[in-house]
Amino acid sequence: MSHLCVTTCPDKWMPLLGRGVSAIATEENMAKSYVSRDNVASLRVYHVRDDLGFYNVAFDRMCQTPDNMRYATSYGLQHNVGGNMIAFPEAKQVEWMRPFTAVYGVCLPGSKSGRCIAQALDPRHPGRLSISQSWAFSWHWSDVRGDVPQGGLIVLTGEHRVGEQWWFVYTDGLYRSTAGGKSMTKVLDATGRDNVQFRYGKGGSRI
Repeated sequence: MSHLCVTTCPDKWMPLLGRGVSAIATEENMAKSYVSRDNVASLRVYHVRDDLGFYNVAFDRMCQTPDNMRYATSYGLQHNVGGNMIAFPEAKQVEWMRPFTAVYGVCLPGSKSGRCIAQALDPRHPGRLSISQSWAFSWHWSDVRGDVPQGGLIVLTGEHRVGEQWWFVYTDGLYRSTAGGKSMTKVLDATGRDNVQFRYGKGGSRI
């Protein structure tokens, strides 16, 4: 069983995240994926890319073996099968060949399945997520209700024991979902300011 999966990437990712040029330059030009199967006593390099490469990998219960993982990469959402990286095509209801920085999975209670959520950094339809109820083997589009993000998804995480509560960091702010990603509430704007003033008018009514 894999206990940890981590990735590294070159500084070239900073402009893609909208953060400008990195303030600290490193000599690392290779993107690498690491896996530990001995409670982090050691790490083994599993994949190496000389392009922009990996940004995030869905791990925890999704990663019972390093032969079956999902990666968010600069060249689309990828599926690792037996050490080979295979792209999820548009037919899988994920955006084709757009940079991804976020994919995450949680285990659904009382089920052997897991919910995964992903979205491109620069999505064609900002208010549309890719959601899987089967550990990312199949996907479907889901249009967000409530406060619909207008930016791209940078990173997300979910409450792993139930699979309903999620946090989404978008380029236009921080969002929270208590409905498995089907609807969202904006918590902070892109400057870190509380979003209540945007969600309610002076009389307390919802805008």
